[in-house]
Amino acid sequence: MPDSHPIISTLVASVSQIPYVQGIVLGGSRGFGVALENSDFDFLVWNEEPFPLSSKAIIENLKKDAKDVTHTPLCTHGTIDGVRFELFYRSLTEVNRYILDGKEGKFHILPTPFAPAATLNLELISSLVNYPLLWDKEGKLQLLKSKALPMTIELRNSILEFSFSGAVRAMKLASKATKLDIQIHYLISSISLFLGHLHNAIFAINNMYPFTSKQSSEVIGTLKFRPDRLVIKEREIFGLAMAANLIKCQNMMEQLLHEVSSVADKPEQLGFHMQLTSPP
Repeated sequence: MPDSHPIISTLVASVSQIPYVQGIVLGGSRGFGVALENSDFDFLVWNEEPFPLSSKAIIENLKKDAKDVTHTPLCTHGTIDGVRFELFYRSLTEVNRYILDGKEGKFHILPTPFAPAATLNLELISSLVNYPLLWDKEGKLQLLKSKALPMTIELRNSILEFSFSGAVRAMKLASKATKLDIQIHYLISSISLFLGHLHNAIFAINNMYPFTSKQSSEVIGTLKFRPDRLVIKEREIFGLAMAANLIKCQNMMEQLLHEVSSVADKPEQLGFHMQLTSPP
C-alpha cells in the first residue's frame, strides 16, 4: 500500500502545477514499503521530450511549501515540515524507447556517477512499473506501464544469460585477489559485482524488471523464487573476505550461484547443467 504521509499530497499538489510535468511516482524505500520512520521521500517526476522542465518553475512552485530547496539538472531536494524529500527527473520518451527494445530482448548498461556500479537501462522501466503512481496527467504513465508488462520471455532470457555469465566473471575476478593486505578493495568490489548480477537474475526469474538500490535485497526477500536467507549469506561472504578466508569465501559464492541458477526454469539453456530444485 502506498505511503500516506502528508508530504505526498503537498508535493503532488505543488509539482503537478509545473509546466510539462506528465506524472509523479513515489520511489525509493517509501515506494517499496520498506522505509524506516525517518526515511526521506523520493519522487520521480516524469516529463516528455522535447519539453524540458524549468528549474525556475520547479523552485517557484515548491517555495511556498518547502525550505532549503536546492536544484540540479537531475534532482531537486529540500524539506517540508522538517521532512526531507528529493525529486528525480525522468523521461517518458526515453523509457518508451527502452520498453520497445526490451520487447525484442534488448537492453544495455548505463554508467552512472550516483551508484557504486553501472546499472541496466531496464531500471528506468522498473521505476515506472514497480513504484506507486501518484499522479498521471493524461494517463501516459499507465499506458506505458501496460506496454511494459508482462516482461517478454526474450528479455527475461537475455537478462539471465547476461547476469549468470557476469556473475561467473566476477567470481573469477574475486579469486585473483590473493594479497589482501593491498587488494582487499579489489576483492570487495568483485564480490559486490557478483551479488549485483545475482540480484538482476533473481528479479528476472520472478519476471520483474531489475533495479539497483539499497532496498534490492529487502524486495528480493519478498519474491517467490529466491535463495533462502539471501541477506545472511551475502553478509557471510563479505565476512569471510574480510577474514581472509578466501577458499571458503569462493565456495560460498559458488554455492549461492548454484542456488540462484537452480530456481530458473531452464538453467541448461544458459550453460548451467544443474538439477532443478524446489524454490525455498
